[in-house]
Amino acid sequence: MTHADPPTERSVRISRTTLFGRWFTALWLLFARIRLPKPLAFRARRLRELLGEYAAKSRKVEECQEQLEPILRKAERGGLKRLAGVPCSRNFVEGDFADFPDLEDAYADFYVAVTGIE
Repeated sequence: MTHADPPTERSVRISRTTLFGRWFTALWLLFARIRLPKPLAFRARRLRELLGEYAAKSRKVEECQEQLEPILRKAERGGLKRLAGVPCSRNFVEGDFADFPDLEDAYADFYVAVTGIE
């Protein structure tokens, strides 16, 4: 019958490292499977929500919603890369939606993400 040697400082350090490596790998695999929303998709969803909320209050917002709908849908699916311009920008620049500051902010975020122009 043989007896195992008592653990040394080095063997304890190796086993801790191995245990950490296994936990790290398990966590990495878990989080790698979680799909976080893409920033553009999140911005498009937020803009769509606000357009829907304010469309009943303003005809111009409703028209803008109709113009932006195909672009927002494509952005949410992840199929939108870059655009040279975004519909309704004139309305926002001229202050037509000044009564809806959160809508203006959401549009500005989406516009910057889509065009790359600040």
